[in-house]
Amino acid sequence: MRRRDVIPYLADGLIRSIPFLTCFGFLFLGLFPFRLAFFAELFVPFIFIALFCWLILRPDLLPPMTVFILGVLADLIYANPLGVDTLIFMLFYVLVYTQRRFLVGHSFLFLWGTFAVFMLPLSGLLWGLVSLLRWQLMPIGAAVGQYCLLIGFYPLIAGLGRQTALKK
Repeated sequence: MRRRDVIPYLADGLIRSIPFLTCFGFLFLGLFPFRLAFFAELFVPFIFIALFCWLILRPDLLPPMTVFILGVLADLIYANPLGVDTLIFMLFYVLVYTQRRFLVGHSFLFLWGTFAVFMLPLSGLLWGLVSLLRWQLMPIGAAVGQYCLLIGFYPLIAGLGRQTALKK
């Protein structure tokens, strides 16, 4: 390959890696605890917002294998039993990807509501699986607070993402 052929190739590779890199960044952002009244600390999985936005806007840049790898990384980073976050991420992927054609072109408020509806059973399933696999009942209040913070942060994160989304 000549030099003039390498630069567009590298630029295309960098552009194609942006969804993974942003999701990976939000995976680490979820490690920072929020201290609120009545809770010791809450960790918010911001990665779901990034996954939702990328799967709506550019699903071609976020294939299932990438979501699977992000799920395994989330299991390792969040210290959840191996496979829990991976299962939740893959269920989220299937849910959003299969409904994508109905979601494209809708208003921001509609997408926000859809995200809240999609995350409700998945948050409950995540809480249940972690409780089951750790053999102890995890605090339900923390799961509810985590869900509420995730839904509350959606406009900020998704609004920024919509403004800077890559166009095909």
